[in-house]
Amino acid sequence: MQIEKIASFSNIFSEIPIACAILNAQDLRIEQANDEVLEIWGRNKSAVGYKLLDVMPELADQTYPALIRQVLLTNTTHKEKAGKATLFRNGVQETIFVDFCYTPILGQNGKSTALLITATDVTDIEKNKLFRTEAIRTLKAVIMTSPVAMCYFVGENHAVNTVNEHMIDLWKKHEYLGVRELKYVFHTGLPYTHTVHDITYSYTPVRDGLGKTTGVTLVAGPTPGQPGVHHHPISQI
Repeated sequence: MQIEKIASFSNIFSEIPIACAILNAQDLRIEQANDEVLEIWGRNKSAVGYKLLDVMPELADQTYPALIRQVLLTNTTHKEKAGKATLFRNGVQETIFVDFCYTPILGQNGKSTALLITATDVTDIEKNKLFRTEAIRTLKAVIMTSPVAMCYFVGENHAVNTVNEHMIDLWKKHEYLGVRELKYVFHTGLPYTHTVHDITYSYTPVRDGLGKTTGVTLVAGPTPGQPGVHHHPISQI
């Protein structure tokens, strides 16, 4: 390890708000680690100077030690999005997701003498994606087992993603979809209900984790005695 390079990276660590660490190539000893990377690891400054697997033994059975050695052996940078890792942080086992980059630091002989790690914790983003995926899976299951007509449309083109037999039978009987209503709900993010031919159609926006409308669910069923009822105008369409 070149002392000049260590000093140089130490100055960088103090100036940039991104998680950074340097490992010695020979034994994966932590030479430098800033507060941001220590927070991700769930460790403190006392970790500096110790071998990576001594500080985080839970990594031994995961892919990262082998990946680090491969980077150091081939002198090839490795980047990864949403890498999944299991760490013990504050005495609790946690699954985290990190965007990271492993960059070999080369010595005068052209061989790797150290490894620069940069990382960004994206755990909240990835868990939100997983939650949304599970929510959509649940929505689809509800639609397919519902005793009433239901359908799930996705995207601005309102492609049919999931539809049950009750809705298909209703479409065959009445030949009514309500494209204007679909557009209204998708673009305004507001729910809408109306009745056509004694059938009440309820449109509800489906949103992502940022609140953006990504689809619309439609529920339909008979409503005797209430034809033509509109709960609010759709002149904005």
